[in-house]
Amino acid sequence: ANALAQAEVQDAGGGGVMYRPLAMFNQISGVLFIGGAQGSRRLGMLLCVSMLLEPMALLGGIVAMGSSRLLIALLKWNIPDHERAPYSYNPLLLGMAVGASLPPSFQVAALAALGGAMALIATACLLRPLANRNLPVLSLPFALCALVLFGGFQPGDMHQATPSGLISLPQVVRSYFLALSNIFFLQSPPAGGIIFLSLALASPILALYSLLGFVSGGLACLLLGQSPDMA
Repeated sequence: ANALAQAEVQDAGGGGVMYRPLAMFNQISGVLFIGGAQGSRRLGMLLCVSMLLEPMALLGGIVAMGSSRLLIALLKWNIPDHERAPYSYNPLLLGMAVGASLPPSFQVAALAALGGAMALIATACLLRPLANRNLPVLSLPFALCALVLFGGFQPGDMHQATPSGLISLPQVVRSYFLALSNIFFLQSPPAGGIIFLSLALASPILALYSLLGFVSGGLACLLLGQSPDMA
């Protein structure tokens, strides 16, 4: 998180990082634990291209980040450089979850904006306690706010995206790409292919670990007598 925050400071030229649009690309690549300055920004742009295949998640993330930054500006909140990353990632993730999970409407846009503000406040309250105990600062506030936002919805209220197909790929490869796209709340094997390319360009070891995790998860299902979902 510290390395990613420093990259954002370099991109923004110092203290204005929370109000510079290009910093968003660093934050998107940070969801995949990709650090660095210029590299993470370029990879963030590539990841945005993958999300254009199903743009509602990306739009929800932009709305949530915008509301969180507006709140920071209104409160004149001076966030230390080394703590800036979580204040961006958690609103981004929550907004993407809202955009991908609910049918498009002005009410959903308002919910994404509310979620961005909630994730910002939750991060502020939990950052130090979680960091002091080595707990996940970059995901736990998002998860708690998501439980609150989605707790009142019924399964029928959720947007059911149909996975787009890749004709020429084996089923297991298609499933792997689909699983990668789920990181950004997408149901798109083509988007997963772009995400895999981003991982491979940024860190081949990350790409290898993602493959190992996918394979080991499938083997664990088989050992438990269950069939892995290859939808």
